[in-house]
Amino acid sequence: MVEKMQMVNIVGPEAALDDILSVCMDAGCFDIEETGPAIYKAHAHPGAENPYAQSLASLTEILNYYEIEPKVISTRQSFKNDQVVKILEGMRADLHTLQQERGTLTDAISDTDQKISQLKHFCGLDFDISAAIHSQFIKVRFGKLSSASYQKLNKYTQQNPYVLFTPCSREGDFYWGIYTAPVEYIDAADRIFSILFFERIDLPDVSGSPDKLVMQYQKEREKLCSQLDKTVEKLDRYHKNNGDRFLQLYTYLKRGYDIFEYRKYAVEYKDKFIMLTGWVPKSDYKRFCEMLSDIKDTTVMSATAERSQNLTPPTKLKNRALFRPFGFFVNIYGTPGYNEIDPTPFLALTYTLLYGIMFADLGQGIVLSLVGLWMYKAKKMELGLPLIPCGIAGAVFGLIFGSVFGYEEVLDPLYRAVGFNGKPFPVMQNAINLLLISVGIGIALTVIAMFIGIAANFKKKNIAGALFGPNGIAGTVFYLSLLTIIGSMILGWNLPVGVITVFGVILPIILIFFKEPLGQLVQGKKVDLEGIGDFILENFFELFEVLLGYFTNTISFLRVGAFVLIHSGMMMAFSALADMVGGGVAGIIMMVFGNLFVIALEGLLVGIQVLRLEFYEMFSRFYEGDGVPFSPIKINENT
Repeated sequence: MVEKMQMVNIVGPEAALDDILSVCMDAGCFDIEETGPAIYKAHAHPGAENPYAQSLASLTEILNYYEIEPKVISTRQSFKNDQVVKILEGMRADLHTLQQERGTLTDAISDTDQKISQLKHFCGLDFDISAAIHSQFIKVRFGKLSSASYQKLNKYTQQNPYVLFTPCSREGDFYWGIYTAPVEYIDAADRIFSILFFERIDLPDVSGSPDKLVMQYQKEREKLCSQLDKTVEKLDRYHKNNGDRFLQLYTYLKRGYDIFEYRKYAVEYKDKFIMLTGWVPKSDYKRFCEMLSDIKDTTVMSATAERSQNLTPPTKLKNRALFRPFGFFVNIYGTPGYNEIDPTPFLALTYTLLYGIMFADLGQGIVLSLVGLWMYKAKKMELGLPLIPCGIAGAVFGLIFGSVFGYEEVLDPLYRAVGFNGKPFPVMQNAINLLLISVGIGIALTVIAMFIGIAANFKKKNIAGALFGPNGIAGTVFYLSLLTIIGSMILGWNLPVGVITVFGVILPIILIFFKEPLGQLVQGKKVDLEGIGDFILENFFELFEVLLGYFTNTISFLRVGAFVLIHSGMMMAFSALADMVGGGVAGIIMMVFGNLFVIALEGLLVGIQVLRLEFYEMFSRFYEGDGVPFSPIKINENT
C-alpha cells in the first residue's frame, strides 16, 4: 500500500539551519522539496563553495591508498574545523614518510636484484671486476652472444687473434661471457662483436669476483627486505590503529558536506528566518515534530492546501513482508503514483501462481527455492527473494502434476495411498484441457485487473476512464458480455443473446467510442471537440485496437499451458536420452545434466514470460507507474 504523506514547512532561525538539516537527516523521514525559490527568495546560491570539499577529497585519497572503502559508520564523533586540518596534515605527513621509506627500499631491492641478475651469469670467473674494468692494457666487455653468432666466432678469431670470447654460462639460446682485447685493438674487437649482435651490459664498478659479489648482494638484499617488511608492518599497524578514526572522520566530513549541499533548498522567510519544505509520512509526523522541538525558535507547520496542491507527493510503499520482495518487479515498471493503487500484492500473488504452474516440478521447485535463498543470503541479490516463493509454488504444482526431477511415476504410490488412481492432473493426457484452463486463468486475471482499474480511476478522480474507458465499467461489461455470448454458443446456455448483445456489447462500444465528450458531460464541463472528422477517425482506430487487444491479451495466456507442456516434454526427452545411454551411472549423469539445464533455462524464460503477462496483459489495464520514490535526506554515500 502507498503510505499517506504530510507536506510540512520547517521554519527556524537562519543560524540554526545546519542543526535543522542535521535533525532532518537523523530522522530519516523528511523528503525535501525544491519549491522555495519559485515562491520565496533563495537563501543560498548553488555555486557557493562547500567548505568540507577539500578535506573530504584529501581523506578519500588516504582511504583509497589504504584500500579502505569510504563508508559512513554509526558514530556521533564530532571534530572542530581546525582539528580536522591538523589531523589530515598529520595523516598526510605520516603517510608521506612511510611511503617514501617504502619506495626507497623497494628501489634499492630492485637495483640489488638487477646486479645479482647480471653477476650470476659470470660466476666462476676468478678475477676482480673493478680491476678488469680499469686495466691499462686490456679491455674487458661483459654481455651475451646468441648461439648462431657464437658458431660464427671462429671465422673472426682466425682473422683477428686478439678477439677472445670466454663463455661463462648458457641460458636458453644465449651464451653469457666476456671478450677481451689489448687497448689498441679494442675498437676492432668492438666492431666485430657488434656485427655478431653481442648485447653488452655494464657491471657495477666494485671490487671482488662475481661469486663474492653475488653473495654480498644477496646478504644486502636480505637486509633490505627485512627493513621493507618492517616499513610495511608500520603501514599496516598505522592502518589498523587509525582505521576507525579514518571512518569517523569520513562520516563527520561527509555529513557536513551533504548538510551544506542541502542548504540550497532553504529559502528566506520573514527577515531573519528560513524555511524548508518537504514531505513526511503521516505515521512519522509526530516523532519528526518532537525531534525538531529541541531546536530553539524552530517550528513545524503543515503546508497549506494552496502550496501542496500543485506538487506531487513522493511514494513510500508499506507492504507486508510476504509481498515486499516483489516490489523489485514493480520498480522495473515504475514507482506507483501517490494516488495510484499499489500493485505489489496483486503482482506477488499472480506472479507466484503463474510461475508455479509454468515451472511445475516438485524437485526442481525445491532446488529453485534453495538457489533463491543462496542468491539473497550469500550474494546479496535482491532477485533471490522472489525466487523462494516461486520455487515453492513450482513444487506444489509439481506435486499436482506428478513430476519429480522429470520422473513422472515416482509419486504414484503416494497418490494411491491417499485415494487417487493416479496423478491428480496428468499433463500430457490433458493437453487441451490444460490450454483451456490457461485461458480461463487469463480471463479471471484480466477481469480482476479491470476491476482494479475501475477502482484506480475513481481514486485518481478520472471519472471518464472509470465509467467509459476500455478498462473501466464500459469495457468490463463489454468483455464479460462477449465472453457470456461465446460461452452460451459453445456450451448451449439458454440466454437472451440479443439483449446481451445490445446492452452488453453494442452500448459499451458506443460509450467507449464517445468516452471523452461523455466524461466532460459527467464532470459538468463543456464538450470541446477540436474536429468532428479527426475525432471520429482517431477514435475509430483506437476502438479497433482496443477490441483487438481484448482478444490478443486473452489468447496470450495460452503460454501458461504451453510452458507446462514444454517443461514436461523436455524432461521426457532427457529421460529418453538417459535410457539410450544404457541407464546406470551414464543415465544418472544425463538426468542430472538435464535437470540443471531445465532449471537454468526455464527458470529464466518462465520468469521473463510471467513478467511479460504481468506488465502487458494486467498492469496496462490499471497501472501507470509514474510516481516519484520517497527519498528522505541522508548522508549520500555515492558522492
